[in-house]
Amino acid sequence: MFARLALVLLLAMPALAGAGDFPAGSACALLGAGDFLDEYRRLAELPVAALAGLAGQGFTLRVDDPAEDRREIQRLADGRVRLVYRMGRNDVTEGWNWHPEADLAREDYYRYKYLPLGQRETETAPPRVEHDAAYGDFNVTFRRRDAYYFAFDNPYDFYPRNDADDGFAIKVADAHVAAGVSAFQLVARGRFAAPWRAESGTYWRAIPAQPVDLWMKNRYFMGRLETLWFCADDGRILGRLGK
Repeated sequence: MFARLALVLLLAMPALAGAGDFPAGSACALLGAGDFLDEYRRLAELPVAALAGLAGQGFTLRVDDPAEDRREIQRLADGRVRLVYRMGRNDVTEGWNWHPEADLAREDYYRYKYLPLGQRETETAPPRVEHDAAYGDFNVTFRRRDAYYFAFDNPYDFYPRNDADDGFAIKVADAHVAAGVSAFQLVARGRFAAPWRAESGTYWRAIPAQPVDLWMKNRYFMGRLETLWFCADDGRILGRLGK
């Protein structure tokens, strides 16, 4: 019964697009990427006993990564371009993902990699003045940051382990299309797998040098990556990896 309930809840809610949408009707918009906040909220609301019913169910989410140095556009001599999204720093550095027994000749200490989906930061209390014995009075702000990720354990289905790029890469074969590429975005499709979701929290107390009292919460969609689309800002699909 719980498995059936999980499936009904997942299929009943329509996918909602988030900030920075692709143009309506474009190929990338039609991929139907859901809003990560709504998708995670309904995932978190499922009863624990229902989570097993998610096995193999698909979800599509847009990658939101402000780190531009992970993206590279390589212009080739034949007029094509090669698009690279590097994954070298995208290990899920949580305790549950650390495997010190790993044989580094064939596996990693951190098995799950992540794609960032976005974050929200909110003020949790009005600013106030606090006192430090050495520094004196200082103004403190109180904030909470919720960050969302897609964590998957099959990155090497898409690129060789320890390769030079250490990440996802495609070539845009059409020279005319390639000439107009100045940026690209990613849309990921995954399928749920145990443990379905994961969360962690970290608290940083304000100090005079960093006067922000910050509670950070990481939330993970857990599964396997199935497809990764490379999209132009105008919504064209430049290429894809996977199914």
